[in-house]
Amino acid sequence: MEKIKYIIELIDGFGKPMKGVVKSADDLNHKIRATKNPLNDVNKSFLSLHQQIERYKSLRDESFRTDHIRKYNQMIRQTEMRIRDLGAKTKTCGEKASGLFGVFGKWLPWLSAYQGVTWIKQLTSDSMAAAAQVETYMVTLQNLLGGRLSAMERMNEYMRIAQKTPFELNEVVEAGNKLQSLGRYSEDTLKMLGDLAAASGKPFEQVMNAYANLATGQRGEAVRMFRDLLISGEDWMTATGEQIDQMTTDQMEKALPQIMKQKGFFGLMAQQA
Repeated sequence: MEKIKYIIELIDGFGKPMKGVVKSADDLNHKIRATKNPLNDVNKSFLSLHQQIERYKSLRDESFRTDHIRKYNQMIRQTEMRIRDLGAKTKTCGEKASGLFGVFGKWLPWLSAYQGVTWIKQLTSDSMAAAAQVETYMVTLQNLLGGRLSAMERMNEYMRIAQKTPFELNEVVEAGNKLQSLGRYSEDTLKMLGDLAAASGKPFEQVMNAYANLATGQRGEAVRMFRDLLISGEDWMTATGEQIDQMTTDQMEKALPQIMKQKGFFGLMAQQA
């Protein structure tokens, strides 16, 4: 595959002696910036192949001809092999790219100020880790949502959100899945809680635990946990017009966006990204 070829050529080029590869640090930086990121579309490729399988399965299930059913089964198996092959190749490239830094460890202090090195680190960590985890995420989502197509749509939504936040994809996925299991999922709610994590400087997981306590009716514990997220008991009382012990879960959930807006927390996640 061309995408795999690009990364191998880049790594092999760095694997040669420095003389003859680049003439200066500026030249190195220019070459790296000019090189197309070969794994930008890895996640899209995985999702596209899974979508193909779902289409073949739908066509197979609607067909009454045994020859057509056999053909669709064959196409499903071939596509599954392509998914496994793509996963194996991207994993191999990730390991080889990671090894690049061991070989040139002595050069990293000199190169660390250059954008190109940062780009390679990003390539071998974020892109590869996300690609390797997609199938695991998809299985979990399928169990939560009850269908492969619904899982793909939600995964696309998570990826879109993660690209515009300071959080890793796995943090967004875990937060979204927790909201789904609570029966509270919406894109707006996920973004709101991400903004709260960004505003308070706390991990996304801590925010989700506080919200889970609120959603399950554990109001006292929720108030205590939200205090660590810069939302005080006074904030709740002002927003609801009730004393802490008289508030209902529904009142507090409805008050949370109002409190966030009043404190200027909305949009902080995107700013930090």
